[in-house]
Amino acid sequence: MGKKKNNCKTCPHHLKVNGASNKNYIACAMGMIHIPNHIRAQRASTTSFCNSSGDVVIELDKDAVEEGWLIWPLYFHPAWVKCYLPIEKKDV
Repeated sequence: MGKKKNNCKTCPHHLKVNGASNKNYIACAMGMIHIPNHIRAQRASTTSFCNSSGDVVIELDKDAVEEGWLIWPLYFHPAWVKCYLPIEKKDV
């Protein structure tokens, strides 16, 4: 049985990006907190991030990273990201 991919659009940690030319582009609060080298993803062509156990928790679309279309977790389309971060449910 494989890992279950999170849905960015229904995740409680997705953020709207003001002024985005495409309303489907979002940011990820979990990524900003839990992935220390997030800002280097675009320039270093990093396409996956692991947790302390070595398990891949984020996979980025290689072409989107190389073309500069994806700056995860600051600005991205959810179709380019596979997220396996543990999501805690928020009490409302």
